[in-house]
Amino acid sequence: MTIKKNDLENGNHKLIKMLISKLVERPVFMHPKSHRLLVHILGSPEYEFDFSGFYDAFFAENEKQSSDKIAIIPVHGPLFNRSAGFIDFILGIPTYEQLKADFSAALADKDVEKIVFDIESPGGEASGLLDLSDFIYNSRGEKPIYAVVNDYAWSAAYGVASPADEVFITRTGSVGAIGVVAAHANQAKYDEKIGVEWEYITFGDKKVDGNPHEPLSDSARKDIKEEVDLLGNQFAETVARNLGVDKKSIVNTQAGTFMGEKAIDLGLAHHLMPVDDAYNTIRNANSGNSKGKKAEATVLNITQKKEVNLMDLKELQEKHPDLLKQIQDKATSELKTELESEKDKRVALEAKNVELQTQVDSITEKNTALEGRVLELEKSETLRQERELKKTADLIWKEALMNSDLPEHLYEKVQKHVQYSKFVKEGTLDETSFVEAIQAEIKDWTDKGVTKSVLGSSVVIDKINKAGGVADDAVADDLFSLSGDVPVGNA
Repeated sequence: MTIKKNDLENGNHKLIKMLISKLVERPVFMHPKSHRLLVHILGSPEYEFDFSGFYDAFFAENEKQSSDKIAIIPVHGPLFNRSAGFIDFILGIPTYEQLKADFSAALADKDVEKIVFDIESPGGEASGLLDLSDFIYNSRGEKPIYAVVNDYAWSAAYGVASPADEVFITRTGSVGAIGVVAAHANQAKYDEKIGVEWEYITFGDKKVDGNPHEPLSDSARKDIKEEVDLLGNQFAETVARNLGVDKKSIVNTQAGTFMGEKAIDLGLAHHLMPVDDAYNTIRNANSGNSKGKKAEATVLNITQKKEVNLMDLKELQEKHPDLLKQIQDKATSELKTELESEKDKRVALEAKNVELQTQVDSITEKNTALEGRVLELEKSETLRQERELKKTADLIWKEALMNSDLPEHLYEKVQKHVQYSKFVKEGTLDETSFVEAIQAEIKDWTDKGVTKSVLGSSVVIDKINKAGGVADDAVADDLFSLSGDVPVGNA
């Protein structure tokens, strides 16, 4: 006899305590939304627990069925590891222990040819799930095993579905949430409100880590996170093995859930069709050995391209005109979307090119201006150096001439014979050589008698007397002509 939910009038405290211990105070393989709902339902410190609401929200009838030599094992509602005494008796809650027993019985039953897990579950307790998944996986080949997602198989429930030979899903069906969640209920403020103060006397620093009467310590949080990560990696490895894929591809789902076609695309399910069609397909399928079989998209999955390949366009037009139109409309829509996307990318690329060209032009303009500035600075520096060199040369000449016996009005003419530029090397004036050349030039002039008092030539003196006085440079020219030398300036 099954006790119905309305027959339960007492025992709420015991039920809540059990549910909290299994689903709240430890890591679970459960969809986070369902887990949050459970925490909310169970989280009232006063335990104002609506059993009817809880039952309606999470459970359906879980009676085993059989049809046409097919054993149907329902996997409905939150999942637990093993029987909690009256719990599964009252509710028919599926436990891993019971699922394993039902599955083993179906394997042993000679009248059963195929086994189907009919799944509508958000997942549940972590403990026991991986062992059950291993048991189902290792039984592949004995009889065909199927999973029908009717209408969601999340987390631990997907751990039951994934080792099946083939997984069926509807367009609105959802699978995934391959991850771990843990929650800590801190009721310290409630304790304070009702005037209860808890004090623990322990042996062992971690004895009361994670208790609900105080905030979670860093140590407890770290330990819980390590346990969550360990379970998450084990879960991902198990599902990857079941599906024959790389673990990384499962981890990359980031515990997301995926509907219909997306689940097919990711390899999390094999067939997309309504539940009734799924059972018809299973009923008509070959009952041979299916271990290691890679299920292909079924012909009934009209949203897959596999069906189109089974007939030519003319036959498809005749038999499935609406389907062909849907495929054409979808292809056109996808092509249009792709073209618009490419167009947007091209426009964005062109805009980026214009922006980059503007930046290049700006940089080129700045470089040109900078180069001009550098040239100006270089020219300015050259002119400055020239002025400095000329100034230095003039000072050397001035000092040398002032210390000589040459007449002052001949200084300019004498300077023309020794140019300082000939003594500049790599922007530096060779002052020693320059001074030596100046001294040699002055000596050459004075040796020829061109001094402040011109003496020693009767011809010159006579010319001076006749002319009533002649400029010293004329005297100097006559002296040069008499000596056979002609000044460079008169050449």
